[in-house]
Amino acid sequence: MKNTKRALRRAHEERKKAAAKKRLRQWNPWATKAPVEPDARRIGMHAATPAACSCFMCTEWRKYDRSAARREERRERDLDC
Repeated sequence: MKNTKRALRRAHEERKKAAAKKRLRQWNPWATKAPVEPDARRIGMHAATPAACSCFMCTEWRKYDRSAARREERRERDLDC
């Protein structure tokens, strides 16, 4: 039987990159008239993680708001007992 893991992984990557390219082409706040074609590096980055950057507004908010994380930890601790 042929191992298709590599083919499947590449197909998923190609599908994710096509979707990322479509999203990047649709969403461009700096476009004046025509959509700008995104470069390959930007497409790959957006396919891997849709976050635009690593600021507190784009990433996981629990990373910066420790009070919410503490509440969740306390809730989990209370449920375990």
